[in-house]
Amino acid sequence: MPLGAGAILKGPTWLFWMIPFACFSSVQTQMQLPTNQENFRFTYQMYNGTIPENALGKVYIKTSDKMGIFLHNPSSVSVEFTIIEGDKNGIFHAESTQEEDFCFLRVRTKTGGYWRLNREHKHEYLLRIKAIGSYVTGTTLETYAVLNVTVLDQNEFSPLFPSNPFSVSIPEDTALYSSIAVVKASDADVGINGEIYYSLVEPSLMFAIHPTSGVVSLMRPLSPGTRSYELEIHAEDRGLVSGDRVVSPLSNTKLRISVTLVNKYAPVITVQKHQALVENANLGTLFAVLKVTDADEAMNGEIGEVAIVDDVRTFRIVPSTDSSVFNIIVAGELDRELMPSGSNLSVFAVDRGSPPRTSTVVIPFYIEDMNDNAPVFVRDLYKAEVSEAVPIKTPVIFVHALT
Repeated sequence: MPLGAGAILKGPTWLFWMIPFACFSSVQTQMQLPTNQENFRFTYQMYNGTIPENALGKVYIKTSDKMGIFLHNPSSVSVEFTIIEGDKNGIFHAESTQEEDFCFLRVRTKTGGYWRLNREHKHEYLLRIKAIGSYVTGTTLETYAVLNVTVLDQNEFSPLFPSNPFSVSIPEDTALYSSIAVVKASDADVGINGEIYYSLVEPSLMFAIHPTSGVVSLMRPLSPGTRSYELEIHAEDRGLVSGDRVVSPLSNTKLRISVTLVNKYAPVITVQKHQALVENANLGTLFAVLKVTDADEAMNGEIGEVAIVDDVRTFRIVPSTDSSVFNIIVAGELDRELMPSGSNLSVFAVDRGSPPRTSTVVIPFYIEDMNDNAPVFVRDLYKAEVSEAVPIKTPVIFVHALT
């Protein structure tokens, strides 16, 4: 009786040859055994199946494949399945169920086992299964197949934020609809069990969070004078939650928002008094009073310097007891003859913000003339000749003097 490749032949096959011819014919009719290896093999070399994680004992692997072996003479053979590789912790057990001419392979979890299926620890098993066919003749055949078992995720974990709160600093002039922060949680589950949705615990008109990206945006102008905000954010996955799962406190976190001041405004210089100047006025004479203000807060609203542009000899700025008021006094000689058409005085102010802002004001002035110069003749000596017959009131000579 020939055997196919890979078959293991055991038992006294010679007994068949010792049966008398008449009996042999009867035996051959009733026990015609296909002991060829080609007739004893799995329907497929590899099967695919799934099982939920945390499955208790006697949970069977589900598969769309027909796992097992066709039997050409089912009454003459018994089949046993054994897992020989891929299950080092002894989680699974292989069973055989014979229905008519087919022996089904069924794989389940063992009862009372110490190990349990944990997808986060191991998400796939490659089980090598050995089938042994024992024929009544004593012949034994073996064949092999692989069952690829995927452990299906159960929604057993809550999304988790880092233990420390999130924090961010934003300028007070942050534009509306700007993204100001990103919060991220993690979930050890997969699929929809690991997809995270974010939400604000307390609804807010000023801030909004994107449900899937965790991006926090500014939706309303920041409140003037408010320097900090705190948002509580909740993370939740999309999976079905079992009744015994406890939501972790780390599924909530806080976002602390600090508002930093911005040097938005330049100083404003207002000329409160502007007096006329008289030539040769006394040193220290008040010329103008300036009030310098800044709408910013803190350092950004403090005035760092008020000074005159270029001309530092004729005028000088003197602070007053009011930190926002500055006096401009005469510090040098005023000569109208040097500036007959008047001139302009430029004053700038700089705040202490970062970066600093500067403003400039131009103050026109005109110097009133004083009679401080005697006329001067162009010549020291004039000569003229007059005829004795000249009429009365006839011009004799023209003289010229300068003032």
